[in-house]
Amino acid sequence: NEPGIYVTIDERPEVLIRDVRNFGWDLQPLIESRKLSIIPVRRYFTSKMWGREMDAIVNNIVEELDRKKKEIGAKRLVIDPIAPLVTTYSSEIAWVREYIRSLIFSIEERLGVTTLITSEIPTGENAMSRYGVEEFLASGVIILSLTRVGNSIIRTMFIRKMRWTAVNPTIYRFEIERGRGIVLKEALT
Repeated sequence: NEPGIYVTIDERPEVLIRDVRNFGWDLQPLIESRKLSIIPVRRYFTSKMWGREMDAIVNNIVEELDRKKKEIGAKRLVIDPIAPLVTTYSSEIAWVREYIRSLIFSIEERLGVTTLITSEIPTGENAMSRYGVEEFLASGVIILSLTRVGNSIIRTMFIRKMRWTAVNPTIYRFEIERGRGIVLKEALT
């Protein structure tokens, strides 16, 4: 029951609010009671940031998040996904890695919120993240996948890393259930 900010990069807030209703989740009461704020940052930042230095980009993003955090008293932050926010500015991998590092450290320092950042892994890749730096900066890494079991495809979850916590290296089946969200099922053997 803690307030949170959801940073959407690929979807407009109204589309996200509409689409999650398919899972039985009504976000509107949370927004109205100031428990949730959905911020569409891609449109806001891309028009302002071309040709700007990395520090200016990170500062603008974190300042916007800090304003919203203070406005609703947010304790949680979700950035979903990070890739479009990164690739908007540069495709040079060294720049991208430093940008992600700078963004994550600035969020930790200035906001002091629990942050969940999603990162897609390109199909067919064995990497843990798109840019090869996210998993080293994160306190935890949870890998969600589609896995072939016999003639079926199932959703699986593997907790790859959870800093300062003992983690059992087990792959679990999960389902996304209407009204509940992600529900863990049995471990795969």
